[in-house]
Formats: sequence, C-alpha cells, structure tokens
Amino acid sequence: MFTKWLLSVALLLTSMSSWANWQFVPEHSTVYAISTKAQHIAEVHKFSIASATLTPQGQFSLVIELASVVSGVEHRNQLLRDVLFEVAKYPQATLTAAVAEQWLADLPLAQVVSLSLPAKLQLHGVQQMLALELNVVKLSAEQIWVTNARPVVLDLATFGYTNGLHKLAQLSSLDSIAAMVPMSFSLLLQK
Repeated sequence: MFTKWLLSVALLLTSMSSWANWQFVPEHSTVYAISTKAQHIAEVHKFSIASATLTPQGQFSLVIELASVVSGVEHRNQLLRDVLFEVAKYPQATLTAAVAEQWLADLPLAQVVSLSLPAKLQLHGVQQMLALELNVVKLSAEQIWVTNARPVVLDLATFGYTNGLHKLAQLSSLDSIAAMVPMSFSLLLQK
C-alpha cells in the first residue's frame, strides 16, 4: 500500500515539474545594445535582466532594468538613466511573446531550432511590435537556451526618445547620436 502511495506521489511530482515555468539563469543571460555617436563611434551597453519566464503554455516575458545600463563610463551611465531613459518614470522595458504550446513540447533535444516570432516591446511608455528571429536549443529536460539569430534594430524615435537623444548629444558635445540601435540577447532558461 505504501509503495503504491509513494509511486503515485512520485508520478504527481514528475508531472507537476512539467507545469513549472522556465526561469532565466542570471549569470548566463545577457542583453546588449550598441549605440552610434558622431556618425562612426560605436559603444556597447549591457543591461541587467529583472526577470525572464516562459510558461508551459508558451507565454514568454522578458523584463529589463533600464537603470542597470553599463556603458563603461559611470558619468555616461547616469546621463543615459536620467536624460534618455528617464528611469524615474520608465524604469523597465518589457518584451512579451507567445510560442505554441505544442512547439515547446516538441522541441528536440540538443538541436538548434530557428523560430520567427512576433513580439511586443513596451518601452518609454510606447508599445511596438517587433519581429524576432531566434535560435532555440533544448539543452536538457530542464534547460533551454534562446538567442537572437539576428540583432533586433530598435528605432528609438518611435519610442519617443528623439528629445532625449538631442539633449544627450548636447550634454556630451556631440553633433548627433543615432536613433537606430541594434540589440542582442542570450537567455538560459531553466525549470
């Protein structure tokens, strides 16, 4: 009798683990942006991820802390936070998307699978649709690696950053800062 009960509990716990959300592993997950100033000087910026989850039903959410920007120069980081991102008012960027539940269930082990996916980006109080081209690898039953197959190029003007870019350029004694910003990311998701 005890053996049947123990087996039932084990089966229940095993099936419940498949219901668990996939969560990002911070030390193996990154988000980068590249800005261009004075027409030919590119700078890399790293952001911290507040959360990234994928539900068993295929609902994906990525939240980026804009105040976490690291450009290599602390004074520039502060200008980006205060002047461009206005983190007191808009502290985060949120990307959401949905993957078919069956696609997720059928993901083969240890193979790079390409995925084209529409996503919604909420940034600076504006919501825009993006087309993502991703590479997805199921590393094990408990780990999925997701990266963009090609950079996502954001037009910051469409997110209301034009005035902030002009002000940032003036404060930095630059002629211009480009509004087109390529972004890349790599996420390790784990159950």
